[in-house]
Amino acid sequence: MKLTIIRELLDALGDESPTADDRKVWADVMAQASQTAVRPDDAELGRFELPSEREVRIFSGQYGNGCTAVYARDDEGIPEATISINVETAELDPGEFVVNHDIPRDQLDSWMASGVFRDTGRTVDYGFVRGQPVWELLKEDDE
Repeated sequence: MKLTIIRELLDALGDESPTADDRKVWADVMAQASQTAVRPDDAELGRFELPSEREVRIFSGQYGNGCTAVYARDDEGIPEATISINVETAELDPGEFVVNHDIPRDQLDSWMASGVFRDTGRTVDYGFVRGQPVWELLKEDDE
């Protein structure tokens, strides 16, 4: 599906170089096609400032298999990060998720300091990744 969308966008662009508006449209389309696009049932967990001083919105939802999905978007809805990763073999309680190994450490530290997440102290191995942390979403009354 994503390749079809990209081909359609490139065909529409023709020989012209992409503008900033074109790139935003592409990002919006890809976010809609993405497994972690903002869905009506997803909950906004709050706004957070990254170490780069950019503000993002954090959302939680579910992957297709029911596992918790956590992701960040900027104010225009452009994907910033997928904080969770869907590891189907991981034994997780409701509200727990495996932290995506592609997230820079300084961003993880910022999100952990937000008080929205708690490190469970457990880790998961998958593929070539070893010891990836499992976090839990905290409810307002857990803080």
